[in-house]
Amino acid sequence: MLPAETFQANEKQPATAKADEAPSALGVYDPKNVQKMMKDAEQVKQLMEQRTKQLEQQLKEQGGN
Repeated sequence: MLPAETFQANEKQPATAKADEAPSALGVYDPKNVQKMMKDAEQVKQLMEQRTKQLEQQLKEQGGN
């Protein structure tokens, strides 16, 4: 059995995000926000792939698969 985990994309940032000081009228469609979301999504994808590889390696070591 594997231990339960919490997953946070960037451990250096708090789990809750603060709203921008001066929110844009465009909101989520603001190019800065879109760019940040894409960057965050890519980082999450890489971390998930890394974790998947770790779990697959653990399964192999335990004789599974």
